[in-house]
Amino acid sequence: MDKQEIRVETPLGTLVAYPSIDSDFPGIYIDLERNGVAMNVGLAEVDNADWSEDKGSLISRIWGDGEVEDPTERVTHLGIEKYFGFFD
Repeated sequence: MDKQEIRVETPLGTLVAYPSIDSDFPGIYIDLERNGVAMNVGLAEVDNADWSEDKGSLISRIWGDGEVEDPTERVTHLGIEKYFGFFD
């Protein structure tokens, strides 16, 4: 199967969005790609792992420093059900 992705050209390189492959954490990655090299920028995922205390949460991870391998920020999004309740 071909890799699903969205590519957006920018002055800094190409932003590439593609799905994660972990069924416990379905989500979408965003990388910045230049000259065949990709740098993690962000990940938005839903924690679906039975063993996790965050199960059911939408979490964003941000790589705020290109010199660091691990994400520098983690946000658990709140108020999702209330927000969508306005539209029911």
